[in-house]
Amino acid sequence: MRAAYSVGSTGIEQGSPLAIAQAGAICLRMGDRPDEDEIALVASRTNGTWGIPKGHVELGESLRQAAEREAFEEAGAKGVTLEPAIGQFSYYKEGRLLRYSVSVHLLFVQTIAPYFPENNERQIKWVPLTGAAREVANRELSRIIASVRTHPLYEEHAGRDL
Repeated sequence: MRAAYSVGSTGIEQGSPLAIAQAGAICLRMGDRPDEDEIALVASRTNGTWGIPKGHVELGESLRQAAEREAFEEAGAKGVTLEPAIGQFSYYKEGRLLRYSVSVHLLFVQTIAPYFPENNERQIKWVPLTGAAREVANRELSRIIASVRTHPLYEEHAGRDL
């Protein structure tokens, strides 16, 4: 699949091999025990469905950097964003024919800012990692979330200082 960045990308029709590149973050807040781990879910501004912080990639920005920025802008989460991406999913926005392809990174949350760009625009909730896959609207994203605990990046970094 080829990806087109959101700046100046118009006229890509549904079914086209082109997709608008986006980046997202699974913002993971570690608990004292693995069953206490939580992730941030954000509600869509258009339809209220739950997903992860995600959005466009700015010019000159890597996918990891975009995921980190989106996590802060939408959920106030700051931390260590790991590479490589742990998955990818696609979706269509309501009323649009464009396909969006989201590269999903794992972000180990270190702090949550009290003020961030979209804190008055979105609902945010922290949910147990064990049940988060059932909360999101996108099935591909649900599978990615369900696989976090068995992903090598989680296993390598869980419980360690980053």
